Amino acid sequence: MTVIPFVISVVALLFEIYGVSTVSALSSVARMDFGGMLSSAYNLQNIESMKIPFIILFLAHISYLIVAILFMRMDKKGESVNSTKFEKGTENLIKKLQTFARDPKGKKTWIGIVSVCAVVLVGCVGFGLYNMFKKTPLDLVSDVQVTFSGYDGEGSATIEGTADYDHTNADITSFIYGVTYEVENNGELSNGDEVTITANYSKETANSLKLDVTKASKTIEVEGLEEVYRTWDDLSKEDQKTVLDRTYDKVMKKAKDTTYQYFGKETITVNSLNQIAAYYTYAKGSGEGSLKLIYKADITSTYDGDTVNHVEYYMATASGLKPTKDGIGKISVDVSYLYSQDDSEQEAIEDAEDYRVDAEDKIDIEK
Repeated sequence: MTVIPFVISVVALLFEIYGVSTVSALSSVARMDFGGMLSSAYNLQNIESMKIPFIILFLAHISYLIVAILFMRMDKKGESVNSTKFEKGTENLIKKLQTFARDPKGKKTWIGIVSVCAVVLVGCVGFGLYNMFKKTPLDLVSDVQVTFSGYDGEGSATIEGTADYDHTNADITSFIYGVTYEVENNGELSNGDEVTITANYSKETANSLKLDVTKASKTIEVEGLEEVYRTWDDLSKEDQKTVLDRTYDKVMKKAKDTTYQYFGKETITVNSLNQIAAYYTYAKGSGEGSLKLIYKADITSTYDGDTVNHVEYYMATASGLKPTKDGIGKISVDVSYLYSQDDSEQEAIEDAEDYRVDAEDKIDIEK
């Protein structure tokens, strides 16, 4: 009747030990470090509230095995196991303890034993309560990396990396992968902006896993976005002059190459070339600006002894306005014939705004 329960208990104990991860767990058992053993438990590693019951069960199990071994030894020696013998043994033990307690040294010993037991008991209860209610601190934002890309004024932030956490805990790993990050004004960022990075997470899950989220947001300065010419005034005075000079030269060449006669060579003289309107646009997404200028040209053409004066209108488009490390960079200028002398300056401008430019983009440029 003793051997069968003993064998069952040994098998159960082996399963308990097997449920604890190998080397670290066995080391914890050898040191009687139940906290370390439980931290490695496969089935109970995430159930903090079960630590105290598990320890009590484990101690009771070992105690039972010890008693079972004593019974088996007594049975092997032929000693009977009955209640009378245990009662007498208990009475003798009580009398010895009473005699020991009446002795002054015995009293001090008892007080010391009781004090130690009380301290151990309070410590165990306190440790159990601490483990039951303690939370693991977790910083969700300090270890993530933020990179910025795109153009100044329309930049975006990319979040890489995760918080520093216990990678051996499957539940915490699942929680971390469920965290999302939100960047203030993402997609409209400018260099020098102070933006807030916020971690969005499940507070219910964090509480169930006993996680204390100590930091869920941080502020960072935006930098590294590509500079752009969002307005004409963003260009330096030197770059503005470069753009205007190139467009003027292109329009002048166009005016000089204009032909009014088809039956012989004529002489073209450009008496004056004046800018009468300007429009600037910025293409979001490409990071490039574009300047459109309307010019009025006073031209004299001579053919076969006849001289004719003309007033012609041209539109020049300077595109690809984008900063580079070498300044304004390459500029593409296209010139098209606009109107003849039958139109006034105002008519030319109004007609251009009806079909070729947006009046809201009109700017003032020093002529």
